[in-house]
Amino acid sequence: MSNDLPAAKAEATEKPVTFDFDGRAYTIAPSSEWSLDALEAFEDEKVISFVRAILVPVQWTEFKSKHRKPADLSDLMEALGEASGISGN
Repeated sequence: MSNDLPAAKAEATEKPVTFDFDGRAYTIAPSSEWSLDALEAFEDEKVISFVRAILVPVQWTEFKSKHRKPADLSDLMEALGEASGISGN
């Protein structure tokens, strides 16, 4: 079907998901490959722990290096959620 979401396609084929945020491309593993620690952080609404767990260290370090505010983290989480097909409460 031509209307499939990119995230759903990536998840179905178990391929990494790439999304853009603030002029940078971020690539994350499909959710089926996330660690239990990442899933637990997501379930417990520990946003920083969750994002840090699924981004590769250099991506997290670069994100933080721009002196981010809570709204920036929220925006990153929204972009990540759209790309990966997850959503919060």
